[in-house]
Amino acid sequence: MSDLVLNGKPGISRGVWAGFCATLVLSVLMLGKHAMGLLPELDPIRMITQMFGASTRLVG
Repeated sequence: MSDLVLNGKPGISRGVWAGFCATLVLSVLMLGKHAMGLLPELDPIRMITQMFGASTRLVG
């Protein structure tokens, strides 16, 4: 896949690909954590939304 996919700007497709990979890794970790019952108090999604000052997880 070429880096010049979207509007001829280099690096855009790399950024999209990196975001997708990070989302995939976080999802697999969360599913594994839930399946094993480890650290039920650990909620990285809540932690991230609180860092941005949002009062709910439904941001956007």
